[in-house]
Amino acid sequence: MFSRFAWLTVAVASALPARAADSDAPPPLAVTVGIYVLEIGDVDLRQGTCSADFWIWFRWHDDGSGFDPLENLELIGGQIEESAGEVHKTLADGQSYATMRIRGRLHQKWDVSRFPLDAQRIQISCEDAELETHALVYAVDSPNSGLAPTVMLPGWDIASHQFAVATQTYSTNYGDTSLPTGSASEYSRFTATVTLRRPGLGLFVKLFTGLFAAVAIALLALFICPTHVDPRFGLPVGAMFAAIASQYVIASVLPESTEFTLADTLHVTSFAGIFLVLVESVASLALFCRGHERASKWLDRTVMVTDAIVAAKLPPGRYAVLLAENQTGGRGRRGRAWRAALGGSLCLSVATSFEPLPRDLPALALVIGVRTRAALCDRGARDLG
Repeated sequence: MFSRFAWLTVAVASALPARAADSDAPPPLAVTVGIYVLEIGDVDLRQGTCSADFWIWFRWHDDGSGFDPLENLELIGGQIEESAGEVHKTLADGQSYATMRIRGRLHQKWDVSRFPLDAQRIQISCEDAELETHALVYAVDSPNSGLAPTVMLPGWDIASHQFAVATQTYSTNYGDTSLPTGSASEYSRFTATVTLRRPGLGLFVKLFTGLFAAVAIALLALFICPTHVDPRFGLPVGAMFAAIASQYVIASVLPESTEFTLADTLHVTSFAGIFLVLVESVASLALFCRGHERASKWLDRTVMVTDAIVAAKLPPGRYAVLLAENQTGGRGRRGRAWRAALGGSLCLSVATSFEPLPRDLPALALVIGVRTRAALCDRGARDLG
């Protein structure tokens, strides 16, 4: 099976800058590198880690220096936990060949800004710990590199994979005063990148169903008479505790960060909506106790519509439409009141967002009115104002 070994690659020692090569120095050794990924697993967003099991191989024309690409192979941003199957041989075309199977632990920088609708990139990067680019340059064996069909991760789809070689620069002399300050060393780095995406909205629904249910329960309080204090205030208070519990559960699987994520946006919006219901319930009760029953009922209906629109926080290009059979407290421009009797007209509110905010946004209402009138006329409506 796998033979365990223990060796420590010290970054400072492995990347010590070499003296600049003379102008008549021989060209760098060209080494073709390829990879075949057998397994990716243990994706841990909170710890920023995952595991990978892969074969890696090298082909080069031996220059008699005794070069062994496996001897100083360094897994960048990770640790080699196990290795096996090391092979060295000479191919029919005279090239030297070396391969080894590696199981390692990788440290990744996850992008959780859109969790749980996120996409992640797993990178497996390797360098030679001793030879700089003036002595060694990697080239990708693209035709033979790839992912095994068995590479599957629960909760993820593999969207794409790619292999590339780049030059990595370390801008330091590592404290060696025999070199000038600001000295830099360059190493050839091979990187295999696997892009993961969430399949559909399954995880989103599972994580946020409880949160959406809590907001809906809070809104039910607006149907209760303000004088029924226990259920009127008990429902939104219980909903607030449920929303806090939802945030705690989701925060437990994400890394600590000051970044405001999609999950944070949904929770903060829900907190605001539930708190608005509590504030409105206090105001409605005060109005009811002072004999303003109609004002109390109008306030309840207004907050229901407002909460529904606020809860529909959508990305640019997406819209939410709320229809109403009647309107008793609408407000237009210049303080005008808009009222509509039951069945007398079509009342609706539309929610969306803009990035960036257009400067001519106030004209949007006029454009919508003109386009609505034109659409109705196209469908045979007559005598429209």
